[in-house]
Amino acid sequence: MAAKNARFSPTVIRFIAVSTIALGLLPVSAQAAEPAMCDHYTYHAGSQAIPAHYKALGLSADQQEKLRAIAAAHQEVMSNNLQRLRDNKKMESALIESADFDESKAQRLVDTEAKIMAENHLATLRFRHEIYQILTPEQRAKLETSRRHRHEARHRSKTN
Repeated sequence: MAAKNARFSPTVIRFIAVSTIALGLLPVSAQAAEPAMCDHYTYHAGSQAIPAHYKALGLSADQQEKLRAIAAAHQEVMSNNLQRLRDNKKMESALIESADFDESKAQRLVDTEAKIMAENHLATLRFRHEIYQILTPEQRAKLETSRRHRHEARHRSKTN
């Protein structure tokens, strides 16, 4: 999905990494590989693969179908927002390269990026909520245990 030689701001890369890791949609070991962060959307929606930690919950066929539909809708929102961020970065580059600095235009670009990032965060929260709602109480407990273990493992690896 990402064009070759596409450059993303460190903020965009961090947001995508944090979102995908927080959702558990990528293995923790993938967090260091920047291209994998962008390919997450292709991986998740394109292959319709169910991440291992969801497979471990013993999802029914109906739950798997619902998860795929929710993920596809989320992928579309995130993909559109990623394109909007790219477009905004192009306008930032044009501003930087212009002869004069337009403070009001710069502020609008900053506000636009913040708005898009907020929309991404909201979409991610909605995605997580929708996934949580299709789970049984037992599956929810398993998911929380799995998230806690992944969180602890990430923090252990940072302190070593």
